[in-house]
Amino acid sequence: MTNKNNQKPKYLNITELWATKLALLWCTLAIVIGVTSVEIAAGIAIPLMTIVMFVAGKWMIKFLLSIQKVNPFLDQKYFGYVVMFFWAAGIYGFLSFLLKGILGQMNAEHGTFFMIVGSIFPLGVSLGASEMWQKNDE
Repeated sequence: MTNKNNQKPKYLNITELWATKLALLWCTLAIVIGVTSVEIAAGIAIPLMTIVMFVAGKWMIKFLLSIQKVNPFLDQKYFGYVVMFFWAAGIYGFLSFLLKGILGQMNAEHGTFFMIVGSIFPLGVSLGASEMWQKNDE
């Protein structure tokens, strides 16, 4: 497909290339920081839970978008906009959780650590959405 409208946008390619690597690096660093400066149980459990949520978010959005792909009421020329919406929602979720963690808006024990570490999981939604773009051209 040589039509520029059907080519995958560069930011979706970057998301596919770096989102998983970033999440794994983020959680690895969080385990090291959490075990040394928070507590052992929370320092291990919160990053592992974040990876599980990252993968679950990716697969749930891929499932949802695969249903929307075959939806007879959705014109397929608009499917790319649906993918971009969910990609942007994942980026927005990441940034909003990160800012809430940095600003310390949780009063729970280890709340700031939880929000900062867990902020990466919405990127799973962005990753799943970017992977569904390829299936738009099939």
